[in-house]
Amino acid sequence: MSSFEERPRPSSFEERPRLMHHESMDLRRGLRRKSWRSMPELGRDVGDDVRMHLYSRLPFVAVGGMSTQTRRAVREVSVRLEKGDRQKLLAKGKRTGLYVSSGYLFPETDQDQEVEELLRHDRLTWPLVASACLACVSQFLFGYNTSVMNAPEGKVFQGKHSRFAWAFAVAAFALGGPVGAAVGGIVSNRRGRKFALMVDAFLFLVGGLMQCVALSMLFLTLGRFVVGAASGFSSVLVPVYLGELAPPVLRGTFGTAAQMGLVTGILGADVAAFLLPLPFFQTRPWSWRLVPFGISPFLALMQLIFGIGAAYVVESPRWLLDKEGPASQKARNSLKLLHDFQDGKELENEISNIVEANDIHKTTDDHDTSLDDISTVSTLLADTATRPVLMTCLLYHVAQQLSGINAVFFYSSMFFRDIVPDPLVATTSVAVVNVVAVYFALLLMDHVGRRTLLAASCGGMLLCVLILTAALLLGGGVSTAIAVVALALYVFFFELGLGPIAWLIVAELFEARAVDAAQSLASQVNWLASFLVGLGFPTLNDVLGPYTFLPFGLVLALTLLFTLLKFPETKDKSPRDIIDLLHKKKHEKTRPPDLGLGGKTKPQARYASLADRDPLPAAAPPV
Repeated sequence: MSSFEERPRPSSFEERPRLMHHESMDLRRGLRRKSWRSMPELGRDVGDDVRMHLYSRLPFVAVGGMSTQTRRAVREVSVRLEKGDRQKLLAKGKRTGLYVSSGYLFPETDQDQEVEELLRHDRLTWPLVASACLACVSQFLFGYNTSVMNAPEGKVFQGKHSRFAWAFAVAAFALGGPVGAAVGGIVSNRRGRKFALMVDAFLFLVGGLMQCVALSMLFLTLGRFVVGAASGFSSVLVPVYLGELAPPVLRGTFGTAAQMGLVTGILGADVAAFLLPLPFFQTRPWSWRLVPFGISPFLALMQLIFGIGAAYVVESPRWLLDKEGPASQKARNSLKLLHDFQDGKELENEISNIVEANDIHKTTDDHDTSLDDISTVSTLLADTATRPVLMTCLLYHVAQQLSGINAVFFYSSMFFRDIVPDPLVATTSVAVVNVVAVYFALLLMDHVGRRTLLAASCGGMLLCVLILTAALLLGGGVSTAIAVVALALYVFFFELGLGPIAWLIVAELFEARAVDAAQSLASQVNWLASFLVGLGFPTLNDVLGPYTFLPFGLVLALTLLFTLLKFPETKDKSPRDIIDLLHKKKHEKTRPPDLGLGGKTKPQARYASLADRDPLPAAAPPV
């Protein structure tokens, strides 16, 4: 009874867990031996199996840049659907409501276009939008508290504090980040995503109030630590919560919304600082407690009230199914609210998709290598096959922070103070460029390889550092304008590659069972490097003056050389492909087909071994 054709289906939905492991294994093995048309033999129509495939191939994480994976999953379906099956999908009809354009999938064949019609059935509902917006508030507060210390240094305690005390208060944000990230994963797994989101809002509220009522730099520093912990909490929780709420093809869109929320928060902190020169704030020494520090706890309080009181904000159906089992009525109620299922069969099929996708993501295949046994940081570090991959990820995370990007978000007002007449205008201009750059980066990631974007990003940032240094040395009106433009372009190039891709490649370099451990280690290293930059930049600026950014330029030059000489292209490649490239080995019998970007392989050949390709989860990038 072990073959794909012979295994019986459970007589009722409640019996499904008993056979879940064997069926998911048979599903993956059967795809190797049979065409896509064989899938209805599992008791489901073609449309249900298309959605099952998307659930199994796309991770339960919302992150910008996922449309490449989505497009690949669409093509894996489209090359297997014969004409009759495609007509069946189109004959299912469309639901009424607000349809989401899936044009970002960039279909390349007529088959892709037809399969895309099925994906358009996923729609936005008010509960889905409300829950997503509530989660994005946490990302906004993350970005806001990243940059909130940028402008008010001279206002806080009327400037009666040492440079080191201020720098340590700024850097304490990065000390709290890894603590919050570690706690956030535990709380969300044990108590649920919605409950964890309310805990995160409470942390933002407490940390914000501590900053507002601080009577000394020590108390302000403790408040910074708490909001840093809340931000680390958010960086772990929000991508998972959004990914588990959204249907597969909308996860990239929701990830983009979360990322835009973060960079908009940075911009919001800089815009709020424009209130400080107003007469009301100038004549009241305590006014910095209201603006900019009072905005964060106010938003957190609104988030907390809305999250507790709004019936439309729901718990993750996937988490409910994990905790209560496939028979969970709460999970069914959440899915009904989120996706407005009117048909009982559709709802049960969606439950089945989530449960089976969970099982596939957790199951190890009999052909798998030691990669599949990696679930903790210690085993990840001990595995010799993945060590080069891990070191590559950690290198880019260190480079991301030691490139000096957070020196801009933490201290641009300090840096511009002796350069331009109005530092607030220059700082806000850089923040606007940051928001625009994120949008352009998300467009480019679908068309340009990761290696190309990383090289262009590091090279562009390095060039901007050299121009900035030369402009500061020359001085004068024109040179000052050039310095501001160079710093804005420096941020622009960062968001094109080194910023988002350092996080995205963790998902592309590791298989599903290793991603959590790799992401955890990379996050800790990233936060530590951010702390060093936050603590050391004021001293660096005092000592080096116009040469302040040259050490960051050296890091960028070394990263550029590594990218050009050692880093392989990861776009459209599986973790095993990349392991082979880093080890300079070829495993023709066991590795998945080559998906080289430059080749002219037919789609049918490129995706001949669908089941050999594990899902590629992604991560949400903190600043």
